[in-house]
Order: sequence, then C-alpha cells, then structure tokens
Amino acid sequence: MRKMLSQMIRFGLVGVVNTLAAYAVFALLLWCGMHYAVATLLGGLFGMFVGFRLTGRYVFKNSDSRRWVRFALVFAMMYALNLGVQTLLRPHLNPYYAGAFATAVCFLVSFFLNRCFVFRHHVCQRS
Repeated sequence: MRKMLSQMIRFGLVGVVNTLAAYAVFALLLWCGMHYAVATLLGGLFGMFVGFRLTGRYVFKNSDSRRWVRFALVFAMMYALNLGVQTLLRPHLNPYYAGAFATAVCFLVSFFLNRCFVFRHHVCQRS
C-alpha cells in the first residue's frame, strides 16, 4: 500500500507537468479554431511521448522501451475515454471545462492501467 501511494504521488507530480503541457497544446489548438477532437488527439500525442519517458523512469522505475506498445494502447483507451467524457459534457459546459474535467477522470484511470498493465512486471505485486 505504501509503495502504491508513493507511486501515485510521483505519478501525480509527473502527471501535473505532463498534463499541463498536453492541456496547453489542446487549449492553444482549440483557441486557433481546431475541432476539439483533433485538438485532444494532438495534445494527447504530445503528452504521450513525454509521459512515456517520465512515467517509466520516475514513477515505476522502468524505462524499458519495449513497454511502448502497452503504453500506446493505454493512451488510445484514454483518448477514447477523454473524448467520450468531453462529448457528454459539451452540451452542459464550455469546451475548456469539459476538457479539464475529462483530463481529471483520465488521470485516475490511467494511473491504474499504467501500474497494472504497462509496468506490471515491477509494480503489480502484493507489497
């Protein structure tokens, strides 16, 4: 439990940097008139490349680049979840708030998928 809490804190710290960068790209593209789905994809791609290295190295202590495929699969699932949440919220919220809320939901889901699926060899063991 302690190990998971430590990982979640590190994941959060890395995620803050990564998420702010990805959201900045999303917001800039949205402001430039790009469709929210494309802006979400491009912001997410930017975040994915940065996130893979930071998450593996600083959160789960595993920089094995062979885990890239799993990481990309989780990214694809998070893109779909993010887009789905935004689509549900857009009739009720402006697109910036909808994007921010969707990002928060994806943060939690992504932590557990990365912990147990992407980097499972090292971290999904009972402590």
